[in-house]
Formats: sequence, structure tokens, C-alpha cells
Amino acid sequence: MDGAASATTTARTTSRTAALAHLEAHMDLLRLRMARQVALLRATGRFVEDPFRGLYVGAAQAEAILDPLDADPVAQAELAGFDARIAGIEAAMACMGDTGLPLVHLATTFGLGAGEMTALVAATAAEIDPGFATLFSYAQNDASRTWPTLGLILELGNEACTGADLEARAALRCRFGPEAPLLRFALLEAGDDQAFGLSTPLRLAPGMLPWILGSSADAAAMDPDFAVALHLLKPLPRLWPVLEDEAKRLFAALVDGAPTLVSLIVPRPDCGAEGLAATVAHRLGWPLLAFDPHHPGLCAPVAASRLGRALRLSDAALFLSGDAPVSDAPRIAAGLRPGCPVFLCGTEPVDQRLLPPGARLLECRLPAAGIRERQAVWSALLPASAPDGMAHRLAASTRLGPLGAARELQRHGRSLDIRPTPGPALLRFGQSVKAEGTLDDLVLPDESRADLEILLRALTHGSRVHDDWGFRSSGPRATLALFNGASGTGKTFAAGLVAATAGLSLYRVDLSALVSKYIGETEKQLETLLTAAEEVGAALLFDEGDALFGKRSEVKDARDRYANQEVAFLLQRIEAFDGLIVLTTNLSAHIDSAFLRRIAVAVHFPMPDAALRRRLWARALPEAAPRDDAIDWRALAERFELSGGGIRNAALGAAYAAAGDDRPIAMADLVQSVARELRKGGRMPSRTDVKTNGAIPAFRRPSA
Repeated sequence: MDGAASATTTARTTSRTAALAHLEAHMDLLRLRMARQVALLRATGRFVEDPFRGLYVGAAQAEAILDPLDADPVAQAELAGFDARIAGIEAAMACMGDTGLPLVHLATTFGLGAGEMTALVAATAAEIDPGFATLFSYAQNDASRTWPTLGLILELGNEACTGADLEARAALRCRFGPEAPLLRFALLEAGDDQAFGLSTPLRLAPGMLPWILGSSADAAAMDPDFAVALHLLKPLPRLWPVLEDEAKRLFAALVDGAPTLVSLIVPRPDCGAEGLAATVAHRLGWPLLAFDPHHPGLCAPVAASRLGRALRLSDAALFLSGDAPVSDAPRIAAGLRPGCPVFLCGTEPVDQRLLPPGARLLECRLPAAGIRERQAVWSALLPASAPDGMAHRLAASTRLGPLGAARELQRHGRSLDIRPTPGPALLRFGQSVKAEGTLDDLVLPDESRADLEILLRALTHGSRVHDDWGFRSSGPRATLALFNGASGTGKTFAAGLVAATAGLSLYRVDLSALVSKYIGETEKQLETLLTAAEEVGAALLFDEGDALFGKRSEVKDARDRYANQEVAFLLQRIEAFDGLIVLTTNLSAHIDSAFLRRIAVAVHFPMPDAALRRRLWARALPEAAPRDDAIDWRALAERFELSGGGIRNAALGAAYAAAGDDRPIAMADLVQSVARELRKGGRMPSRTDVKTNGAIPAFRRPSA
């Protein structure tokens, strides 16, 4: 262990020892006061072991109320001695430069008085010392009351108050109301009684015991129910111009310290809202804690009081993300320190009717980060050893914002082989498509290759056209492509190669999982899929897309109306998708005309002619595959009309046949395999078709 770590460990040990000593002194003081309380009860006739107790009031009890006992000077001296012991521990820690004694911190942070501290110490004592549970039962003359009640705490706190000092008694009682710090910030929690009264037991709230014992210095981590969903946000190293302008505006509006909720409205997650909020909070002098109420690690909904307690103890501002339920946000904001803002991030603005009295609402609409903004983020996060141009490549091939980029760098470490990890929604509705090869492996007519080249240029130079040349406002954000052609002509293969060349991950959408028979469910699931794809910058492939984007029909019944509404929503949502979507079909006439209008590039994949088939046959057998020199590639291409997929299947079938006989692939193997492919398509090969050069019968293999 190095010197700094050792010093830190020693300091923590010293602080925890002092915290325990401080708590022990308070408990000893409480024990003395409990002894005096029991003696007082006996002296005034309020403590009698009588089976009929409660059915009548004794004379001594009434006289004590009419003529209170004078304070015992000896007992007062003992109490002063304990006070001096507590003050000595606090002074010693202050001399060491440590003012973090938990009880002192709680009293200072929440403005707790002597009576409230008595309640806090009593509830703590009941948690860690069984003897106090017995004392509380004895003092309250009830074996079932092992926790201090509000009545007992008031008795202990009213010890110095005379019967005529009504103002002091009323003030102390008000300090235990629902809106007072002890209950409002979940330092204590009341019992299950519906009516909060003198018989209500007071217990430590969850997470408070580790803090008081000094075993948890982190206010956020002291509550296990939501610590996993609470983390510190750091300012971005550099804000892009739009965010910097908003940061200046928000800082100027918040510097006056008025209670404020800041509504950050974003088109999609990870648009830099977290970095903007952290930067503004940092300039105001506040750390910023982000809380995600949808975090999978949360065991149960978190009460606003407990979240407000953690923020107060951490002396931090709050960031709520992910369209969180904000009904409790005003209550949290009202409980923070003066001038401490609450940032609410979501796709919808905040309802102003939720604002607490005296609070104001600031709205800030942020655009989605473009490639230049993403490049600035990657440039700031990548190490100096990163290759030149890597920031631009990552910005172009992903749609990750600051948070996503930081997570990927942390996940991949020094390897810098950064490939965004798909979320569960993307894996649920899509399967990854891996394309091996290059665009040179595509055998297409020149016109189709030119269309694919335009699509690639749209992907690689889109930011320049949309952002620098101003086309962003005049068209959709999505790059939509339609690949039309018969089955086996290479549409899916081409989509994979285009995505790989552009540096994008491609996922084929599983329509069986996406489309639902329930009204509105398909739209919800498509929204989930597109959002998940945008987060990691993935491209999507809709195979046989006419099943999803078919033409809208005339409305004859409710089913037609809902089907048309579904298609209309799909068109609108896909148009707003920030990335590449490829739709393949062999029935382009069935695609809705509104979708065709939104297509950026349409590529036709025709059945190959003889010249293209010859090129496909030449590539069908790998270099490592043994083959007979007598194979007539020209005859195969001219005699048999097959698609590229059919040619690959025929070559693979011939290879299986040859491997089974342990010999090279022969012409007869290819012809027989071609015949099987033709029969699959419903075409029976003629005798002329299955003879090549008039020498090799169709179904006779050469001997091994």
C-alpha cells in the first residue's frame, strides 16, 4: 500500500473511532437522562405497578402537574459533565481538521436542535444496545414499547421546561411534525399509526445506522436501496457551441440562488444533457448526482425524502434522467439547500403545475449531437496514443454521446477496439449480420453498383451535406435505402457490405418478434428498437419489409383503420431515425407510396444475365477447393438461369458430393447440384440442359 492510501485509511479509522466515541458519550448522556426520567415518574406518581393503572389518576400525579418539581442541582452538574465530554470530542476533532462527526454533521446540515438530537440518539441506541430497549419499555411502563415514542422524547426534551413555558413545549412538539427535518428527510420514521401522536414510536430510517456509526462516509452509498442508481456526474472536458451557449444562459439565470427546476428536453438519450447540467452545477459550486429511477438494480421505488436526505448530506444538486416520474421532484427541490437546482431530463417538458411555491421552471431544448459534436467528445476522451482519425471514424460509425462514449472506453480499456455494445432491446428484436468480403465481391450491373456508391457517399459524407451545406432542415434525418430484387440476388449480402464499409454494425430485424397482434404494441416495440439502435449507432435491415410497410388500404372496418394508423406511425418514426435503414423486398409494388417517397437510394438487384452468371460461377468455388480442370464455366453460365444465391448453393452442394467421394469437384457434380436448385424453384431441367458439351450425362458421377 502506498503512502497516500495508507494515510487515507488511517484518517478513516480515526474518524470512525471518534464517531463511535462521540456516539457513546451521547448514549451515556441519554442513559443518565433516562434514569432521571424514571425517578421523576416515580416521584410524581406516574409510574405505579398497579393492575388498574390507567383507570384512575393518582393525587401525586395531579399535584406534580400543578406544582412541578424543581431541577436537581446535583443532576444538573452530572449533565453538564457529559456535555463537556461531548464538547471535548468535538473540539479535538476540529483541531485535527476533521469536522465530519456524523451527529454533528446531521445537526448542522438539517438544523437539528437538542430535542431532535435526543430522538436521533435514542433511536440509534435502540438499534445497537438491547439494554436501551428494556429501558424504553420500563420508562414507558409497557413491555411492547421497545422503541422511544414521541411522548418519551418530549419528556426528555422538556426536562428544562416548566409547566408555564408553553412556548418552548409547543416549539419542540412542532419539530417532530411530518414537514420537520427528522421525518421530511427520512432521518427517523414514525410507526405504523395512522394518527401521528404522543404514542407513535420513532425508529431510525433505513440507511441511517451506517452513517451515524461512521462506517459509510458516502451519503449516496449509505442507502443500499438506491445507491446503485445514484452516481456523480462530471463536467464535459469541452462543450460544443450549442451546449456552451445554453450553459451560459442557465448559469446567468441560476446564479441568483432562487429555487429552480431546469427542464432539459432532448430528442433522444445521451445528447449531452448530463454534461451540460454537470458543467452548470460545477460553475455554481455544486457537485451533481444523477439518479435513474428505472435502473434495473433498484429493489423498490425510492421515496423522495430519502433521496433528498442523500442530496443534503452530499451537499449536491440532482439530475433526474430517462423521463423519470417527476411528481416528487418539486418536493426534493424544496428540500435542497438554497440555490441548489434540480435538473430534469426527458423528451417531454415538465408540467408547471408540479412546481412548489416560490420555485421557477427553466426550459432548455437540446438538439441531437451531430457528427462534429460526437467527434469533439471522442477527441476529448481518447488517449493521446489513439491513431489519427480514430475520433472521426468513431463519430461517423456510432451515435454515442458523452456517456455512451465514456462507457465504451471504460469497457474496452487500452485495446481501443471500440464496438458499441448493443442493448437488450436491440438483441431482442434483431440479429447481427456479419458480411465477409468487400464491395468488389458484389456482382451487379453497373447501374446498381452506381446506386450503391451513392448510398455509401450518403453515409460517409452525410454530415458535410446536412450540417455544413444546410440540408439538415430540408429533409429527414434517416438514410433510407430500398433494395429490390428477386430472392438470392444479393440484397442482404450487399446491405452487410455497405454497413461494414461505412463502419456500422448491421442488425436484421426479426419481424416475428416485432409485429404484435395487439393494437399499439407494434408501434411501442418499434420505438424501443429504433431508440436502442440509435444509442449505439447501429444500422437496421428489414428483410421482406413489405410485410411491415405495405400499402394502406381503404377503411372498411376498425381493423383497416388501426392498420393504417400503424403504417402512418412507422413512416413518421423511421423518418426521424438517425442512421441507416435498409428495406429489402421482391414486391416493391406492395410498398406504401409514402415510404417510397422517403427513400434516399433505391437499388435494383436483377436476375443476373449470362455474363454476370459467369463471373458468379468463377467466384463460387474458393481457391482452396480442389476442382477438375474439365469444368466448363461458360456452359454453366449460359445454360442455367440461376440467381447468385442459387449459384452459391449449387457450388456448395457439388462440394459436398465430391468431398463424400474424396475427389475433386467435377462438372457432373455441379450439373447435378444445379438440377436440384432448378427443381427447388419449380423448374424441371430438360435432358439437353443436363448434358454439358454432349459428353457428361446428368446423373452419372465419375468414379473415385
